Amino acid sequence: MLENSIKESAEAVEVALATVKLEMENMNRYCASQAEVIRSLISNGETFQRANEISSDILNGHIERNVEAYKNWLELNRKLKELLNEK
Repeated sequence: MLENSIKESAEAVEVALATVKLEMENMNRYCASQAEVIRSLISNGETFQRANEISSDILNGHIERNVEAYKNWLELNRKLKELLNEK
């Protein structure tokens, strides 16, 4: 029973880590294109200030998703550690 729990927990940690990596890659891609996003917004009629606000909101969303994914990964790691300590 404990072995199955450890296996399931380890798999959950792997999935959570993959999610963290994906969120970080998405944020990195957005950061690399942030100037283009701002230029595009301005060319579509937004003021620089508003384009910057929109871009910042998008970046903040990426940061929030990264933080949540990382917190989830940490919690799953904690649970796995507890299971391993029971062994």
